[in-house]
Amino acid sequence: MVSIPVAAIESCSMTCSGNLVRETDLLLPGQGIKLGLLNTPELIDWCWDHHVPMATSASMRAWLYNRTPLPAKGSYVDQFQSRAGYDDQAHRSCMGY
Repeated sequence: MVSIPVAAIESCSMTCSGNLVRETDLLLPGQGIKLGLLNTPELIDWCWDHHVPMATSASMRAWLYNRTPLPAKGSYVDQFQSRAGYDDQAHRSCMGY
């Protein structure tokens, strides 16, 4: 059992390797952690339900490799206009955008 405070999760994202290997990522910048869970659509539902932004692949890479801060949560307001928009960003993150 792992317990992570919701406030510690700055963003969610997705990383994909081919059609079958999809990883949903939780980004915890305060701890410097990217936690990836394989093939977990329930985690995307959880991110949506808790209004945790879906980070772009570019912002996740910049955070991981260049220590660039993740965008402010307020900059992701458009994602929460609809579940379809949120899922679209998840898909775009998966594809590397």
